[in-house]
Amino acid sequence: MKVIGNIFLLFIIVLSLSCFSCEKKKSFRELVEENPVYHLENYPFFDPGNPLAERVVPAPDFILSYLKEIDNRDDYKVYPLSDEEIALCAEYLDKLPEQHKKILKKRLVGIYFIENFLGSGMADFVLDSERILYCNLFLNPETIQNDISTWMSFRENSCFIKEEPGKNSQITIIQDCGKDYTGLMYILLHETTHVVDYVCSITPYIEEAIKVIFNKKHVHTKFTQNVWDTADKPVKEYDFDLRPEITFYGMGGGPKISKKDAEALYTGCEKTPFASLYGSLNWADDLAEFYTWYYYTTVLNQSYEIRIYKGDTLMHTFKPMEGEKVRQRIPVVEEIFRTVADGV
Repeated sequence: MKVIGNIFLLFIIVLSLSCFSCEKKKSFRELVEENPVYHLENYPFFDPGNPLAERVVPAPDFILSYLKEIDNRDDYKVYPLSDEEIALCAEYLDKLPEQHKKILKKRLVGIYFIENFLGSGMADFVLDSERILYCNLFLNPETIQNDISTWMSFRENSCFIKEEPGKNSQITIIQDCGKDYTGLMYILLHETTHVVDYVCSITPYIEEAIKVIFNKKHVHTKFTQNVWDTADKPVKEYDFDLRPEITFYGMGGGPKISKKDAEALYTGCEKTPFASLYGSLNWADDLAEFYTWYYYTTVLNQSYEIRIYKGDTLMHTFKPMEGEKVRQRIPVVEEIFRTVADGV
């Protein structure tokens, strides 16, 4: 989940926590019980009455320790935002969907910018004494520093093995999302959609820890029905070639796919209801990517297309939100989010 955004990978992260210091494998409940990150009482600054922009705060030491350990990094540190960056955060938070903002106001504990963070960002859950779900967001400050097209192109290219230099043969993937926003708009939409999913269970469960802690069953929802078989395996019709080899940001032992296979990979994705390669990883990221690009293109009226070049020659153009299967799915997603904040 880390994504940069991939929340489902928290399953893998939490599993890895069982190796920290114990000879005996601990349960998810034990791991959550022992870790201060998961307990709302450890966030005295949290006030649901505060504006969302005031939730952008420096990460406490226990959060930095947690992130360093799960990612095996020693270079994570608090990123101090400039006045301009703080203002941009406030502007983008205000542009989020209204139903997202209603849920975030009640359930978002904090937004923390982490220097050198692996990926674009991550959402993680927090529990109060009555096991009500709240969430934190951990974001990479590079998403603020790069325009959205540059940042998303970086993400797409990270899926593929780097080629040897050579202009005539080099294959490049460009994701064109315009220049009106920085990458922060993308990751806020993506990660806050995960928050909505945590709170409202639009997918059956975001990660294995939530499934275990809340005794959730593998019962499909309107969003996952007829699209996903299990949490990370689509139904046969949508499990296209090379999909299981997709990775991003060097996670999961990647990259594993040659750029010469890029056109075939995107052509396979075009025949599915997924809004991006990233959305084909698991049902949680399917939701986050679908709603992000739906909102970005429909409400913010921005472009979203992926182009594959060989040297200077355009080989293929992929416009995910114009795909037949994607368009068929839009009314379902609109219906889900129309009333998702009711009762929260």
